[in-house]
Amino acid sequence: MIEPESRAEPAPVKVTCPDCGHVRVAPTDLRLVVVEAPGSSFYVFLCPGCEKRVRREVTKDVAGALLARRVPAVRSVGGG
Repeated sequence: MIEPESRAEPAPVKVTCPDCGHVRVAPTDLRLVVVEAPGSSFYVFLCPGCEKRVRREVTKDVAGALLARRVPAVRSVGGG
């Protein structure tokens, strides 16, 4: 009998904390906020090293890459 393939967890995403530098977090530990105004989109995460909440601006290309990695996203009408 052939067992169905299990859905593997997505690979961690490398992000940057201003205090800890590069760290890896699960895609589900990031939140992408897509803002209509150019240059206003960002993601937030809790750094696993220092446990600080980090907010980083993203370009449209980076936002697309994060969405492809199944990072949860919300759309904001305002500037974030």
